[in-house]
Amino acid sequence: MEAKILVVDDEPEIREVLVRFLSAPGYVVMAAADGPEALALALVDISMPGVSGLELLAELKRLSPGMPVVLMTAYPSPETKAAGLEHGDCGYLVKPFTRAEVLAAVELGLREAEAVRGEDLLLDLQAGRVMRGDEEVCLTRLEFDLLAYLVRNAGRVVGYDELLREVWGYADDAGSYELMRMAVSRLRDKIGENVARPRYIECVRGVGYRLVRER
Repeated sequence: MEAKILVVDDEPEIREVLVRFLSAPGYVVMAAADGPEALALALVDISMPGVSGLELLAELKRLSPGMPVVLMTAYPSPETKAAGLEHGDCGYLVKPFTRAEVLAAVELGLREAEAVRGEDLLLDLQAGRVMRGDEEVCLTRLEFDLLAYLVRNAGRVVGYDELLREVWGYADDAGSYELMRMAVSRLRDKIGENVARPRYIECVRGVGYRLVRER
């Protein structure tokens, strides 16, 4: 799946440079001039007019906790960096920056979005591995695809119908729901999930499942 990146910056020249940098490796890149124009993003300018980058970051993390965000600023300070970390950014760029710095920050953010680490569990979807401590967890292709979809939508409830459509490719029917329930149960067993006190996969009764990111 191609990574989609929305660059948000109030300077047209910066937006143009970032779009050029990020389009070259094959990312799908869009650009917005300010916070209100941006409903999702990967790069945010801290000092935008109207809605600041930190305010936009906080709102995006509220709407989509698993979204990777890289902050940009021309006025670095320990306070702004600390504020970004507190709000959940995964990278920090200081203007002026090089193409290599931009790509490294974005690639790190995408890797961050593809991995979830818990107390004894590491889900690295880019590497295609699920680890419990030092041991690899053996999953079927369906179980891996199910886990991958939950990870990519971490923090939000994924509905039963959506899981059936996106992971199984089935229409909704009683038999399909039972297959999904059994697959989730097997996956939970393999990753050592305590159903009574879930650390990773929560069941929202009557709605769907949510993967909880433990950082």
